[in-house]
Amino acid sequence: MPAFTIDIRDEEAEALRELARRCSARHHQGALTSHGAIDVHGLLRMLAEDAALVVLRAGSWEASNLAGVLEAHGYSRADNGRHFVNSDDVDAIADEFHDVSRRLRGVLNQEGVNSWADVAGRGRKYWQDARNCGRALLDEIDGELRERGLAWAK
Repeated sequence: MPAFTIDIRDEEAEALRELARRCSARHHQGALTSHGAIDVHGLLRMLAEDAALVVLRAGSWEASNLAGVLEAHGYSRADNGRHFVNSDDVDAIADEFHDVSRRLRGVLNQEGVNSWADVAGRGRKYWQDARNCGRALLDEIDGELRERGLAWAK
């Protein structure tokens, strides 16, 4: 696996430690987080993975959000002169994702789950029958489980 080494200022390193601590605190408070408790290496790995998705999976919400950050820094055009992603597409994807994500959080809170393993453990049939859990939410849950290497219980 390739490794990259970068030099940063001491204050930036300390800020990254604090950011990782804050992210991990949300996880420890029971929030559903994509990468669990993280340290600085985990934080930077997560950001690098999302940045790579700008090329590997341009339509994903991770890539759309990272492309927005890159565009805010002036890196708004890919080699072919086009934007990383069409800004209208980004808006539509973001709106849909936030709506699905908000509904998903509501369903998960109603059902009292506290981890993705708990979601998987209940089985897909359980979630199909859950109140307010439509096709878009099931697709979102499927994707989240796949990304974490989890499978539905039988």
